[in-house]
Amino acid sequence: MDSAADVGKRISTAFCQFKGRTPFLERPTSVTSRPPQIGALQRTGRLHFHVAASTANKQLCRAIVSSAVNRYGPPILSGWNATNKKDIGKTHLAKVRVVSEHLDNMAPDTDDDLFLMIDGYDVQLQLGPEVLIQRYFKVVAAEDERIIQQLGPALAEEVAGPLGRHVVFGADKHPSHVDDAFWPKPGPESNHHIAIDYWSNLFQTWAGYTEYVDWRTFDRPGHAFTVDQNVRAEATFRPWDLHLAGDAMRAIHRIFASTKRSTLMEKTSDRLILESQFGSNIITKTTLPIYHCTGAKDALEAFWPRMWFFPYIRTLMRSAIASCRAGEAYTPQPVDGRMWYPALPYPEDIRLDDAGAWSDGSADSGEVEWLSFETLCRPFEEDIFG
Repeated sequence: MDSAADVGKRISTAFCQFKGRTPFLERPTSVTSRPPQIGALQRTGRLHFHVAASTANKQLCRAIVSSAVNRYGPPILSGWNATNKKDIGKTHLAKVRVVSEHLDNMAPDTDDDLFLMIDGYDVQLQLGPEVLIQRYFKVVAAEDERIIQQLGPALAEEVAGPLGRHVVFGADKHPSHVDDAFWPKPGPESNHHIAIDYWSNLFQTWAGYTEYVDWRTFDRPGHAFTVDQNVRAEATFRPWDLHLAGDAMRAIHRIFASTKRSTLMEKTSDRLILESQFGSNIITKTTLPIYHCTGAKDALEAFWPRMWFFPYIRTLMRSAIASCRAGEAYTPQPVDGRMWYPALPYPEDIRLDDAGAWSDGSADSGEVEWLSFETLCRPFEEDIFG
């Protein structure tokens, strides 16, 4: 694989805010896509959620299901059934092409929206948009602070401005083909507001992090577990407690609390959280929202049944679709002054367990259609539900 293709592979997990020219999917006319207005002065925002995938397999279905139970709403499958230069199965650069084309043709009313892109075959989502959106704005604020400290406020705005918007990529340890030129030589415009999520606040990659990332039960006092791995071989090392992130607990509590307890074996949300396992990084001390399995793929099989939602997937799928249909916002309070909603809804006439996805019109027919869970994932149900 050439270095250009590796560039395409590198950007398969990213989060950004639009300003200016932004994406638009020709939305189906049978459903409503605008979020409800919460009072005359309440601003709203939308999250456009894209999964790069051309065909279905069990890993794509796990990505879709994990996003559904975490209440992202239905994703758009970028490059679905595409051919030639848009075929993701043939070239990683197709991920860039199909998404770039989509971004170039979005409506003006999406200028302040957020956009999440993940790889369709290596990603599992542990935490929902409530956590991701809040952390995104914190990451952006920290990046702006770093730029201002380096350049000063006037030069920061002149050279790196406008501040307050960034494309955030998941951090990887090293590029593929280290002897090759990795990034193309930049042209006159080299500032694209790209930030790297070094602390894994949004994305956690796997290659190079295998010693530091695992799924564990946080059942000690204070929702903690004891870290006894001396990964740096320090002579003064002492075991210490890592705590489950508060924003993660709040988000999962909202999901459990709005799901019928009878379908959760009559357990309270507090008990369910204490009994569940969560992926975390013992170096950055973060509870990870999105896990991207770069490197060896056996970890996808090892971690899937350890996801907090795994014992209750069917119940949580129904609860999530009902929540989306009811027009519930991602967060109970505004984030960045806005209440946030999915960019696209589930169709009104589907069953509550139909956690499918929308196609993006990349196929030769150009049609945008609903791809039901049964159509996409029926052959892989045993791999999904166990």
